[in-house]
Amino acid sequence: MICADQIYRTRSNRAFCQRHEIRLSGRRLGRPKNDPELVAAEKQQFIDDQRQRNAVVAEGLCEAVGKIGQGKRRFGLGLIREKLAVTQGSTIAMNVLVMNLQKLLELLFVIFVDWLQLLLSNEPVKRPGFAILSAQISPA
Repeated sequence: MICADQIYRTRSNRAFCQRHEIRLSGRRLGRPKNDPELVAAEKQQFIDDQRQRNAVVAEGLCEAVGKIGQGKRRFGLGLIREKLAVTQGSTIAMNVLVMNLQKLLELLFVIFVDWLQLLLSNEPVKRPGFAILSAQISPA
């Protein structure tokens, strides 16, 4: 099963998928059918396919798709107007660097908040790893 955008559901791509027994999800080409049950079944099949695709993306199995979309929406990867391949590559590399730095900053913020909660809590923190380590170091 392939969930393709409408621009890729051409006659030649449909014929290729049919030859190779691949189901291409989406509306049919041409006029819509007059049979409301058939239209409803196709629409439900498309919705189920989209749910399955979104579940795969949400599980992180297809993380690249989400990151490309995030780069386009939040970091301007869809707005690249450079003409030379070298400058395009530089712009994309800088955007990817900024995306990675943002992820690192989020991680550092979470670590800082956890550290701050440990400092502000009144209860002593019991960490089993430190107890085991101190028991091994202490003289017998």
